[in-house]
Amino acid sequence: MPTFACPSCGGSLAYSGAAPTVVCQYCGSTVAVLAELRRPGLTLPAHETNRQAMRWLVIFLVLVVGVPTCLGLAGAFLSVAAAVLVPLLALFATFLASR
Repeated sequence: MPTFACPSCGGSLAYSGAAPTVVCQYCGSTVAVLAELRRPGLTLPAHETNRQAMRWLVIFLVLVVGVPTCLGLAGAFLSVAAAVLVPLLALFATFLASR
């Protein structure tokens, strides 16, 4: 765990996270932490954050727009299929009954 001196009071500051600031436990000052002291595994690079945002946007659009559209089209297809098949089945039943 990296430590450094508080610029306000000289107290020892221990830093163990990825936040850009730390609060001094002695004087209460908020101190900016140098980028070199931050743990590299806890923050994502900007391009990775953008990539993740795009993935979530695509998932959102598929769920909000794509799935209802597909279900609506499936319902429309089934309606058309039923409108065509029911008279054909009735005609076939009439044919079988007349034999």
